[in-house]
Amino acid sequence: MKKLLRKHSFTLVEVLIAMGICVIGICSLMVFFPIGANASRDAAMASYASNTADQILSFAKMCIEEDTAAGGFQAFQAFTKWNITNPSSYSPETPTATAPGDFEDSSKQYDLKTGFGYTSGSKIANVIDTFLTNDGTTITPLHYGSDYGRVYHVDFTSGTGGSKYSDFNCYASIYAKPVYAGTVKMPFAAELHVEISWPAELAYEKRHKRDFSLNVFKAY
Repeated sequence: MKKLLRKHSFTLVEVLIAMGICVIGICSLMVFFPIGANASRDAAMASYASNTADQILSFAKMCIEEDTAAGGFQAFQAFTKWNITNPSSYSPETPTATAPGDFEDSSKQYDLKTGFGYTSGSKIANVIDTFLTNDGTTITPLHYGSDYGRVYHVDFTSGTGGSKYSDFNCYASIYAKPVYAGTVKMPFAAELHVEISWPAELAYEKRHKRDFSLNVFKAY
């Protein structure tokens, strides 16, 4: 006589144990999602910072090269604080620390077109117009004391209504250092730096910061 084999279902205890193991495994994996998301966000922000610095340094370089005002050295002076009467006198600078909301203060906003002797249709006018309207980026030039046109607030926006397509919102501070030939400062050259700090809503010391540089020369 044959024995009948009976198939047993999982008991409730076994199901609960299996579910517990699955939950523990899934929770362990989910820990890595925020890390990955943060790393992805930081990489995107660093990319925006690099693009912003490239825009500003290229703008400064073009202004210096195309400038014809004040003997051709007005833009060079504005970006480097170079002294035309003593061209090798300037010392290494540091970036300007900005506060949240500085760009909203109309007393700190600066008109680049006035500052660089804007003449419609000129080469430098085209450079300024392109810089201020490039890639849907809202750029607000600021000034602090005598640092005219050397601090910018940059906000990535798109469309006529200024709709956001990125949460990248930064300050860009330009500062200069001398270029040396041996131990002698080169009078018509500067190591131009731009520090990008973001997000602009935080206090300066709490922001992420990246520094970029470019050597600029003014022929004479």
